[in-house]
Amino acid sequence: MKNEVNFIKDLEKYTDNELLDMIEPDNNRRNPAFRELYYRYAKSLHLFSRHNSYNYDVAQNAFQEAWITLFENLIAGKKIQSVSAFLVTVCRRRIIDNIRKAGESPVFVTVTEIEDTMEMIEEDDSATRNQLIENAIDSLEEKYREAFIMNKINGLKISEIAEITGESTDCIKKRVSRATEKVKIIIQKQLKRSE
Repeated sequence: MKNEVNFIKDLEKYTDNELLDMIEPDNNRRNPAFRELYYRYAKSLHLFSRHNSYNYDVAQNAFQEAWITLFENLIAGKKIQSVSAFLVTVCRRRIIDNIRKAGESPVFVTVTEIEDTMEMIEEDDSATRNQLIENAIDSLEEKYREAFIMNKINGLKISEIAEITGESTDCIKKRVSRATEKVKIIIQKQLKRSE
């Protein structure tokens, strides 16, 4: 019993990857390991969900579903590269899914770097503008889409995204820059098609 108490106290010394390795179906240490991950990321994920959701219930559901999905994936033996990136991604997707289920379109903030392209759309047609932006973002490769959304839509700094994803700040800067350029190009192509 004393060894088990010491083990639980020492969990904060383990890396995320070491804790993830403990979360297996037959491992009696999986619950304390998962609890430690929860203690590390719950506050920031909860703030993220509240900041990015239009109501408390949607934020709570997205927050809970992110943790459930993480646990289910780990028990199923799936490898998770970055706990925080996984949680943020699942949470954001659940928020968007809930907004769509409510019959609304997720409203994305017009990104300043693509405003010059968006001026081609009449000012009073914000639904078309939002749909073009959403389609462009959805068509990006996963790694570019995630970096773009975290930076341009959720307002996270490059250094924060690097910390969440475990990537270097230079890598994230390049991804955000490339994603922004790709979004511009995709929107311009969509506008030309609709002329």
